[in-house]
Amino acid sequence: MKRRIAFAAGLAALMLLTGCSLDPLSGRLTTPPPDSPTYQPVSPSAENAARSELRANLYFELQDTGMLSTEGCQIDVKSDTQPEKTVIEALISGPSAQSPELKSIISPDTTVISVDTSDGVLMVTLSSEFLAVPSDAPADWESDAYWTAEIPRRRYLALQSIVCAITDMGEYDGVQIMVDTDGDRVGERVERYYFYSDASETDGTLMDVAHRDESVVLTPRNTVDAALGYIQGKDWDSLYELLAPGDINGERPAYDKFASDMSARAYTLSEYQVGDAMVSGDGQSATVCVDAQFSFRDASARDVSALPIRLVREGEVWKIAYASLGGLLEGF
Repeated sequence: MKRRIAFAAGLAALMLLTGCSLDPLSGRLTTPPPDSPTYQPVSPSAENAARSELRANLYFELQDTGMLSTEGCQIDVKSDTQPEKTVIEALISGPSAQSPELKSIISPDTTVISVDTSDGVLMVTLSSEFLAVPSDAPADWESDAYWTAEIPRRRYLALQSIVCAITDMGEYDGVQIMVDTDGDRVGERVERYYFYSDASETDGTLMDVAHRDESVVLTPRNTVDAALGYIQGKDWDSLYELLAPGDINGERPAYDKFASDMSARAYTLSEYQVGDAMVSGDGQSATVCVDAQFSFRDASARDVSALPIRLVREGEVWKIAYASLGGLLEGF
């Protein structure tokens, strides 16, 4: 009896050590082949679990208006990549084909070297291409008054596209941009004159944390404010870009007819004030009230008070209904 117990115990130990099992039919020990895999293949569902989707608002320039508008999109984020880095890379890639009016304002050669956080601020290190002179600038741009203002303007807009997209994520108050100017993948703060035409290259003032500048974003209120500025400056090209091609109250005329009509009006918009926006429940239309004063060649003036301007949303871009513009300028 003791021999049977000892034999059974030894057999169990042998099976445990060798991975053998007892075939209940033959009573023989079976051993798995030595080349049997000891891993579990990764299933497609597990591979997908290593990725996640992030809903982000990306900011791009609307045509050549100098203003930012949004494009919402789902961004695929890898498990080993910071979401903030992926958002900035999406900005560099530019808008989708579904947003033909929007254009990228960050050099496509720019690389996101690193992102980090510090007390509610996202620290971003970009490659030197972020500060590159635009390809359409002339070789002697530094002696051209237009380009010495235009290049910093574009850089500032590129900076704000990053700041707005990152602050929309709800976790950051601002962004500190650093640039790898030496190619050693170490970022450093750069001078303020890169982004502001009124800053001096010789004063050595460095860029601090950049906060959101809502004045460069085409919200409904800012869209109306920009349009009135274009009317005041008689910039019909830019004004036309802010008009909806059509809505329930009529269609925008062809540009040549529009520009001719606007040029024929004998008035000057001398003063204006823009009120707050009221956005519809579905988010597809908005109303902004305007106070304005128009001056005429005979020195007379006409005041407009609390005139409602209607806006409609085309995709994610706010546009002014052409009929509303006509209502503002009626009789002029």
